[in-house]
Amino acid sequence: MAKPDFTSVLDMMPDEIEQPKPLPPGDYIVTINGHTQDVAQTGTKFIQFLTTPVEALPNVDEDWLKEALTKLDGSMKKLSDFTLRIRFYDTKDAAFMLKEFLINDVQLDPEDRSIGQLVEAATNAQVVATVKHASRDGRTFVNVTGTAPVEAPPKKVARR
Repeated sequence: MAKPDFTSVLDMMPDEIEQPKPLPPGDYIVTINGHTQDVAQTGTKFIQFLTTPVEALPNVDEDWLKEALTKLDGSMKKLSDFTLRIRFYDTKDAAFMLKEFLINDVQLDPEDRSIGQLVEAATNAQVVATVKHASRDGRTFVNVTGTAPVEAPPKKVARR
């Protein structure tokens, strides 16, 4: 007989399972932990960056955030316990969005590197992710609707 896997949902009692509370809308500084590639239900390939929020910016409601971080037993989760996914589709028409993300938001130098090499180089970089909510079938889903550089690049000043 196989030993039970105590991390499995199948070994949990129903009252131990808590519905996760969504992060509130707003902007977060996130760290890119890596990426995955998959195929959507539509058959379109995509690349998805897996990120961990490390800081909520001022436009995130503090009370709502505290509520989202509070477990049923009253203990607190860390902000970094959440995962935000940033998805880009592998189509000719959408390729520019991945390029802009890697060069403008992640601020990678594209010199002599392919998009694939830039994707690999994005690990451990930080960006600002804008979170919005979407509702479907009575459930709330957290979507990343935009990204920006953590620090805007300095503006070039014309000198005479």
